[in-house]
Amino acid sequence: MTTYVDVGIQRIQAHLARSRHLWGRRGASEEVVRLTMSPAAAKEKGIEAPPMAEVLALSGIEANDEAIDIDGVLSFKGRSEDDARDAGLLLARRLRTRLPGLTVQVSWITADVQPETGIEERYIDLLDPAQSRRWEKVTFRPAPYEFPLVRLCDECKVDPASHQAGKRFPDDPGVAPRLCADCFRRREHAERRRRTVVSIGPKHPNKFCVEWWLLSEINQARGGEELKGVDDLGKLGEMIRPDAAGHVRTHRDNHTALVFADGNGLGGLFEAAHRAAVEAGSTLEMQALSKGIGEALIVALKAATEKIILPGDDRLPVVPHVMGGDDLLVSLPAERCWEFLVEFLTRFQDAAEGLGVGDRRVSMSAGMVISKAELPLANQVEIAEQLLKRAKRGVDGQGWSFTWLDVTQDGPGGEHEVWTLEGLKDREPALGYLGEMSANSVQSIGGTLTSRDLGVMAQKLEYLAKRVDEVKCLLDKAGIKPSDRFDDSDARALKDLLSINRWWR
Repeated sequence: MTTYVDVGIQRIQAHLARSRHLWGRRGASEEVVRLTMSPAAAKEKGIEAPPMAEVLALSGIEANDEAIDIDGVLSFKGRSEDDARDAGLLLARRLRTRLPGLTVQVSWITADVQPETGIEERYIDLLDPAQSRRWEKVTFRPAPYEFPLVRLCDECKVDPASHQAGKRFPDDPGVAPRLCADCFRRREHAERRRRTVVSIGPKHPNKFCVEWWLLSEINQARGGEELKGVDDLGKLGEMIRPDAAGHVRTHRDNHTALVFADGNGLGGLFEAAHRAAVEAGSTLEMQALSKGIGEALIVALKAATEKIILPGDDRLPVVPHVMGGDDLLVSLPAERCWEFLVEFLTRFQDAAEGLGVGDRRVSMSAGMVISKAELPLANQVEIAEQLLKRAKRGVDGQGWSFTWLDVTQDGPGGEHEVWTLEGLKDREPALGYLGEMSANSVQSIGGTLTSRDLGVMAQKLEYLAKRVDEVKCLLDKAGIKPSDRFDDSDARALKDLLSINRWWR
């Protein structure tokens, strides 16, 4: 009987983001790519054999060619359940030896032989959600540490320091830092990341290694002066627009945005695709659906990146951390975040049109956190994950939605409504007009919204609209009438418009 094994990396966004500096994220990305590369691809690129090569060399173990191609998941099969399971556990240990901070899950299932026919179950049948309880799982998580520790890692502040960095980087404070095993491994890749990442990257980017691929694609399309990559996230915050006058902010050159986007309802979509695959007796349709979603994501990312590049830029204003399947994690300058988000969702919507099974279609939600660049990436990812969950709940997991948090303005506990892409486009005339208003008028509107009483708030807005023509015009464009009917939804909508305006294009 055949045993099928999947070894997958979980919570990769949190793992990549645990480093405070961009070199740590880049080093981890490269190492994950190397760890999950197929032996054939590694041999072709002339780099060291990945851990999967050791597994496939074991007796009775071979690659599972029927498996869906998912970045970060390694699939194989064996004739013996014990041997296949042990091979999966061995592979998980090898992955975590290289990056101890990884969370790795090993899943396996053994195909039964049908008594009446003597025929073994097909792999496609074992993917049926109804068979999920038959899949056995073991999850390897980072080892917990109890205080007191001798010293925490200077980079992630998560694990105890166990290594002294051999070379001091320009952004290291004072001496070279003391690092945990995971961050030390990332650091080994930091200096050579660009050379090796470009050389091992496939034509279509690996989920964990997309940054330099995107830079290459953008430069090829430009056909002129090439852009460079940023050295750290702080440099993104310095990429401000020259025409940002009128925006009510004290500081403009130190804020970045992190966008976390993910597909909606793909579990149900792939269940429907699985039923179709069972009827066809092949996983080809499921593979085609997965590939189509990934290609739509590539189109949307490239289009959104090109949209926010300004004539005077010499650096790429986007740093993608993770991109693959239906999810995207990307950092960019705060002053360009809304233009990027709108273009990304719009282009993905267009590119994904027609992708689906029956009446189920692909859609996407996003969470965006805007903060000072100095806020640790791990904190940004944690906030963005919560925002993304809220955005999905806001449309019941079906639709094009987003929400956001401006940490500097709202505080870490702030909250905004879940907006749909269509709703934002309906409000674009109001946002465009709001961006042209005087700072004094914008501040006056904000002042009226501080009241806890909706009646008082409406009276103040009505009085202000009578005195200031541009305030009246804004309320008309937003469809808000304080003299007629003014409720909590109007107040929230106006507050959200002011929040979006802080960084609107």
